Amino acid sequence: MRIVLGILIWLLYGTVLHAKDTLTIRTHTDTYSCSNGGKCAVAKYGLYGTSYLFSFFRDNDLKLTTDKLFEGIFTIDDEQIKAKIPFKNGKAEGRAYLKKEDKGEFFTAELEINYKEGKKHGLQRYNQKHLSYATYSTEEHFVNGTKHGVSKIYDENGTLTDEVTYQNGLMQGVGKTYKNALLDSETPYLNGREHGESIHYFTYGDSVGKIAGRFRYERGNFAGATHYFESGNISLEIFIARDGSESDKRYYYENGVLSSNSTKNDSWTYYEDGSLKSHMSYKDGIYKYENYDKNGTLIKDD
Repeated sequence: MRIVLGILIWLLYGTVLHAKDTLTIRTHTDTYSCSNGGKCAVAKYGLYGTSYLFSFFRDNDLKLTTDKLFEGIFTIDDEQIKAKIPFKNGKAEGRAYLKKEDKGEFFTAELEINYKEGKKHGLQRYNQKHLSYATYSTEEHFVNGTKHGVSKIYDENGTLTDEVTYQNGLMQGVGKTYKNALLDSETPYLNGREHGESIHYFTYGDSVGKIAGRFRYERGNFAGATHYFESGNISLEIFIARDGSESDKRYYYENGVLSSNSTKNDSWTYYEDGSLKSHMSYKDGIYKYENYDKNGTLIKDD
């Protein structure tokens, strides 16, 4: 009877996880071999060391395989990495938890990943704390190993700072950033690239919510910009030629009068009343400078 029961269990659940079983984690550059309940060792190249293993879990859809098609919780107990990864039929399945801690650097990071048949599927949460560097947390969604859904970033106080939607691994729609809980920018994305007009806002004083700048993009390429004073008047305009080079840049006084402008080989400055103040030109490797007084008279060098 016991033999029959054992055979049924083996058929239903596969090989039971043993302490000697190993987990193979393949990254872009390394292959990690981790013994169950033990430590991880770099088996290929050895460029990074196990402290980078955590980042690979966070940033990639890793290939998780084992030496047997086992069921159970695989545990990593490295000096810096702690992990519990559930497996079913040899593939990661369910909620995995990882923690990285470097006491010397006062650094702690925690990661929760949901897996389905060995691929990220569902919500992934990441939380990082560091004494000197950034402390932040993220929420990302995956479908069959591909980022899909709204991704968010929070600061050390849990305040939202960034959000963008992914579709099949690419950013789509309007991404937003926040500063001090106030809307800082809105940027449209098309197939993973900035496309359209990105609007930036003032986030301080009486100018909160007013437009600080408009930046134009065409399929990821910068196509021009307009900056504003808090009064709403234009402070700077940038024009881009068809070849992607900057064709013209114009600065303004707050009263709307042109302050200066420049092209590829020429630049001009103006007095606040709009009269010409100076002109610099470049031709055949030679710079030429001309300065004028407020009456428009050329100022000669002594």
